[in-house]
Order: sequence, then structure tokens, then C-alpha cells
Amino acid sequence: MAEILLTAAIMKATDVCIDLVDEEGSAFKKLRENIHWMERQLRHMQSYLEVAEARKRHDRRAANLVEDIEELAGDVEDTLETFLSHVDSHRSACRIFPNFSAVHKFSVKIETIKKRIKDIDDDRKTYRIMDTAGSKGSQKWDARRAYLLLADEAEVVGLDEDCEQLEARLRDQRLDFGVVSIVGMPGLGKTTLAKKIFKNVQHCFQCSAMVYVSQAPKIRDLLGDIARQVGLTEEQIKKQPETNLYSFLQQRRYIILFDEIWDFESWDAIKYCIPTAKNGSRIIITSRNNSVGRYIGGQHSLHTLQPLDREKSWELFSKQIISRFEKMTAFPEELKSVGEQIVGKCGGVPLAIVVTAGMLRARERSENEWKQVLNNIGQDDEDECSRVLALSYEDLPTRLKHCFLYFGLFQEDYEIKALDLMNMWIAEKLVEQPSNEEEREIEDVAEGYLNNLIARNLIQVSRSKYNGKIKSCRIHDILRSSLCINIGKKSKFCSVLGAKGARRVASNAKTITENVKPNSETSKLRVLMCASAEKHYGKEKELLKCISSFKLLRVLSLEFDRDCTLTCFPNEFWNLIHLTYFRLRVSNLVIPSGIRNLKNLLTLNIRGCGEVSIHPSFWKMKQLRHVLVDMENWRYKGTNQDRSSSISSASVSLENLRTLEWVSIEIIQLAGVQSLSRLRRLGIYSHFGRKIEQLFSSMPPLENLEKLSLSFIYPANIGGMLRLNLSGYHSLLKLRIKGCLFKLPNVDAFPPNLVKLCLFYTKMDEDPMKTLKRLPKLKFLKLIDGYGGLSVMDFSGAGSFPQLQVLHIQFFYKLGELISDEELGMPNLKKVILRDCPNVVRITGRIQFLIGRSHWFSPV
Repeated sequence: MAEILLTAAIMKATDVCIDLVDEEGSAFKKLRENIHWMERQLRHMQSYLEVAEARKRHDRRAANLVEDIEELAGDVEDTLETFLSHVDSHRSACRIFPNFSAVHKFSVKIETIKKRIKDIDDDRKTYRIMDTAGSKGSQKWDARRAYLLLADEAEVVGLDEDCEQLEARLRDQRLDFGVVSIVGMPGLGKTTLAKKIFKNVQHCFQCSAMVYVSQAPKIRDLLGDIARQVGLTEEQIKKQPETNLYSFLQQRRYIILFDEIWDFESWDAIKYCIPTAKNGSRIIITSRNNSVGRYIGGQHSLHTLQPLDREKSWELFSKQIISRFEKMTAFPEELKSVGEQIVGKCGGVPLAIVVTAGMLRARERSENEWKQVLNNIGQDDEDECSRVLALSYEDLPTRLKHCFLYFGLFQEDYEIKALDLMNMWIAEKLVEQPSNEEEREIEDVAEGYLNNLIARNLIQVSRSKYNGKIKSCRIHDILRSSLCINIGKKSKFCSVLGAKGARRVASNAKTITENVKPNSETSKLRVLMCASAEKHYGKEKELLKCISSFKLLRVLSLEFDRDCTLTCFPNEFWNLIHLTYFRLRVSNLVIPSGIRNLKNLLTLNIRGCGEVSIHPSFWKMKQLRHVLVDMENWRYKGTNQDRSSSISSASVSLENLRTLEWVSIEIIQLAGVQSLSRLRRLGIYSHFGRKIEQLFSSMPPLENLEKLSLSFIYPANIGGMLRLNLSGYHSLLKLRIKGCLFKLPNVDAFPPNLVKLCLFYTKMDEDPMKTLKRLPKLKFLKLIDGYGGLSVMDFSGAGSFPQLQVLHIQFFYKLGELISDEELGMPNLKKVILRDCPNVVRITGRIQFLIGRSHWFSPV
């Protein structure tokens, strides 16, 4: 746990040194030297921390040492952060550096910290806790090796279909590379399933072996174990084990189960001793990491296990309970209700169900006793389930540990927007900044972190975007409670409001206003996620005043009831100069000029608000990267007619923005083309389509733009066709147009790589499919609210819609006929959604076939 705090302190020490590098004077020189020394000592602590962590369970002195390191690391980060804040505030006031008094106070604190560091180092030498730098350590929790080889056959419930599929694949002579990779989150029964199918097909092979690989495998011992099981003599194993094993297996049909492979390196060390399975031989692997399975056997080798459904979960739980209690032939009726709650809390994870049933076995068979177990599920970090889950956490790199623990701040079963999550990570500097040589954005690095957690099956994908990227995700309740909550509290990464050293808190407005006192521990908060406790809160100003005391706050998320208004901020609120991510949900919102004081603000997310009014000085905040607002609610303070009247071109700076949704066309025009080059997502609205035409005809293509949304009320011209030529937008994958559109541009004017097209509020009389069916890469087509006289849509033709997968048509009241071929055209169409089109009387071909299989068809 201390590793997280140490890493944060080291990163902060580095930041301060970089910030002071240009400062002159002996006082600053001495400071830099002291901070550099402190940074080196903190890194030294990291080298022996693993040994101290391992010993603390049975050695109180080691436990005390770890606690001292945790407290020290937290104090170091707070001290450095406070001083950095002081430096920034003086610079923003146009002073060269802080006054001597402030530097002196900081120097005294650093000297105190130096003494504590020396005391801790003396203690660890006294306790004989040595450095372990460069060593990965011994194998952790090796009981799984014994389970694989010695345990009786476990109860397999809910995996019958998986067993049948995998056994069929193992017997199939056409199996690519001869590999089956069973992957999934910890506790789903990968080992149990693998062991069962291994034993069921073992007799079909000339020799067989099953081995547990572990996080830190001893490869030579592991290969020796395989050699003994397949039939090599001890003499062959001693002389040239790798060569002899390879030669032996090359002449036989074998099956080998490798349980729990954690990384690519382990397989690379093994594979040269195992001949390619070309003669009907088979390899089964289990892994928590999809990437490992894909690396070993390819994409087609993957078999991903999912949690059990409620029915199968109850079946497993019932069998465990009935078999555990003597003379019980049926599940006790009086415990069924609480039993169902227990099963629900286990979230379909077989390991959690089995472990919980074991806990119940040791207790009295009463409702009160079972309720105690229900309340403790996921809270006991000593049980078998928690130890299995903890292995996945321990295998994470430190930066990913920080990012993973972040999920503990979100409510149970909450669907988390990927963009919000990644921007929070970036705000806290949990994401490594790409080097100048790399052509990567920091958002891309953050996306890589999220994909890594998903590949390790620690995080689940809720929804994907049109381009395959993650739109939203969630965490399994067992992982959240057992790992994120428990480890987060122990490491002080996230905790309850008011706890000593609390840095990240999820709370409600009422709790904050009632518990926050001046100069309390809450002044160290870095993250606050807050929701209103009551439907009508009514104390927004008081809440904001409390929040203003959190001087080190970086991430702030406030969500109020839709009836709440926020039209006045206390002046102190704008002194939160470290605030980097600000998300707000409220009914009516007025943001004054004070927002320009938030010099580090990167993300402003005020989607979901009612009417929004914001001071024009907002557009002068050059550092902004993501601005998200609901189009219909955006207003500009002090403007009633021309929205750009109080904004000049000199006061608009958008050069660092990557996301801008939505914004008036006047702002874009004032910003200038040079300010838009880095945009990835852009939403523009205007009363007149003609203005949008003029804008795009006057500027070169935006090379990085991936998503473009356009909204207008009045048609561009008499013909009602939007004369946009987006053919030069090669990165543009999604296009949304909301407006009075009578006719589409020619197909050559569309982006060449367009994947998703959404058209709203069109007034077309002519069939748009004549154009759209020729888009070569279009996969998703959504047509909503057609007010024209369009009565027929013709999708037919051999080359029509070559990539289309999803077709969504809704609110076309005059539409009467959908035409498509039985076999020609739309070869990839998988889903048709047809809603609120009451006059459709004829549907033919492939569309008819798909609608017949779909519950989405609702013509009435």
C-alpha cells in the first residue's frame, strides 16, 4: 500500500525540482539540493518496501515501519504540493518567486522531513530489512499449485456449455495452432473448467501434463515438472532437459495445461521447449489477461468466461450449502431470502459463492448470522477469494494500480464514461506524459491504460463507440469492494470524508457542509466527487464555500438535483488554482469571469445542466483541452442578440482544445483556423446552414478531426442541400447533422473513411439511399425525424452498403416501403431498428429477414 504514496511523493518531488530549475539565489539552490536528496531517499525506500510489506503480517516492527513510510510519503506530497501552490500563486500575481519568509518555512519543513527519512532508514537497518531492488521476489500464494494437482474435482455449475464447446474444439483436427486460451476475470472458474476438460480428453493423447505457471515462475523447474509427467526419465531431465523434452514431445501427440500464465515473457521462456502442435497435439492455457491468450494462441483461441447468471449462481450456492450441512436435503426455507441476497452480492463469481458458503458453514444456521456474512462480503481481505483477487492487483504496474483504485470512488454498478475517467487520471498526473519524440497525445496514453485494465479482465466494457473504442465501462462489485475500497482505504488513496490524510473522497453535499471545518484534514483533498443528498438541497453556496477550503483540489465533480440553480459562486472558489477537472450538473448555471483564475483547468464538463451562461473571458483559457456543453442550453453572459458581440478575436484561444461540443459558429470564426488543428471532436451550431458552408469552404481540412456534429435551423440555400465538401477529412469517422436538409451532397463530398452517419430533422422527398449506399466504409446509419415526403427507401443493388452493420430508422411518418435484395447488397448487416414509422406497409429482402428476428420492429 505504501508503494502508491511513495510513488506519488517521488513524482511530486520531481515536479517541484523542475519548477525551481530556473530560480536563482542560494536559498533556491539549497532547496533543490534537499529535494533531490529527498527524492533519492524515497526511491531507496521503494527498494526495501516489498520485504517490509511481506513481513508486516507476522512482524509488528516491520508493520510499524510500513506505517511510518506511508505517513511520511503522504506528508512529503502535501508539503511539496503546498509549496508548489505558493509558487504558482506568486507567479500568477506577476512576482518572480515567493518571499523569503515562505521559502524559509518550507526549508524548515524539508529539514524535518530529512530527519524522519534518516530515522526510518536507521530503523529498517535495525530490523534487518534489506534492499530488494531488481528482484521480483518469491512466488506469491502458491496454494494454487497444490489445488491444480491435488484437489478433488470441484463442483462445475453453469459451465456445461463451455465444457462441451471446448472439448469439441480440442478434438477438432482443424484447430489453429492447437491452442485453447481460457480467459476471464479472477474467480470465474478458469482453472476448474480447464482441469475438467483436460481430464475428459486426456485419454485421447499419448502423453499429458498440467502445470501451474504463477507470477514469478522458475522455468527450469516448470519444464522438469512437465518432463516427468509426460514420461521422461530423471537422467534425461538432468542432462539436457530442454532439448530432451522438445525431442520427446515432437514424436508424440500431447496435451499440456498451463494454468495462470501472467505475461508474455513467461511464455517466451517456455515455448522453445514445446514443439508446435502440428500433429494433433493440444495446449490449454488459462490467464486473467486476454492479451496473453491472444499472444499465445491468436484471437480465435480465446474463450472468455462470463459470470454466472442468477439461476446458475443459486444452483451452485444451494449445492454448496446442502452439501456442507449434515442431514440437510433441501435448502432451508427460512434462509432463502437472505441467501438470495448473498448470491446477488457475489455477482455471479463462483469463487465468491463457494468461499461465502464456506463462511456460512462455520456459523450458526440463523438469519442474523447469515446477515452478518452478507454485510461482510468483499470486506475481509484475509479470505481465499480476496487473496486470489489481490494477485491481479499486485501484478499491475504502479501507475495502473493508481488508475485501478480510482474505480472505488464510483458508486456500485455505476456506468463510467471513459472520457471522464481518463480526464480525471490526467488531471491527477497518474498518466505518464508522452515524450516530445512520440507522436502521441496524453489522452492516447490514458486510453492505453484503460485498455490494459480491460485486457486483464479487471474492468468490463459497458458500451463501445462507432470506432471500437471504449465509450463507457464498469467494475464488478466484488473487485470494487475487495480491492478498490479495501486497498484504497488502507493506502489512503481514497477514504471517507474527515479521515486523517484523506486525499480522494466520494460523498454527498449534506455530509460535506456538516463535517468540513476550517484547517481540518480535508484541506489535503485532491479529489471530491459529490452528489446532492436530498432532492432539494438548497445550500449550494455553503457547499461551494466549504469546497473552497480544499486548496489542493485537482478533480471536482458536483451533481445536484435538476431543480437546483447555481448562479453565484463565492469569490474564494476561484482560488482553487490546482483544479484541473471540473464536472458540474445543475439546473441553471452562471459562470462568472473568475473562472479565468483556474490556470490549470483542462476539462470543463457541464453537460446535463439546464440553461448555461458563461463569461466571454472563458475563451481566453489557452490550456483547456476538453469543453463539453449541451448545445441547446448554452448562453453567453451579457449577450442578447449577437452572441459574439462581447467577444473579440483577440480573446478567443482554442489551440489546445481536443474536444469542443457544442459551440456557436461565431466562436469558431473568431478563433481562426490555426486554433482548430488539434481538435478531435467538434460540435458547431448556427441558425443558418449557409454560415456552416462558408466556414468549411474557407479553411483547410482539420487533419485530426474524428467526430463532427453540425446543427442548423434554416436550410443552406433554396435547394436545401448542404454544400459541404469533407472529402479531405481523412480522420473523420463520425458525422452528425441536425438540421433542415432537403438533399444530400454527392457521395464524393463525404469523408472517405466515414464509419457512422446520423441525420436528424431532415425534410427529404428524394430517396437518400442513392447516395448513402455507395459509402464504402459506412457501418452505422441512423435516420431520425424525417419531416419530408419521403415514402420509399431503396437499399437494393449488388454493391450497396458493403460494410453496413446497423440500420436505425425512426419517426418517418410518410415512409411506406423499404426495398432490399435477398442476397445482394448489405452483406454485413446484422441489426435493423425500425420505430415509429406507422405507414410502413412493405419490407422486402434482407431487411425483412432481420426485422423478423428482431424485437425492435414497432411500425405502429
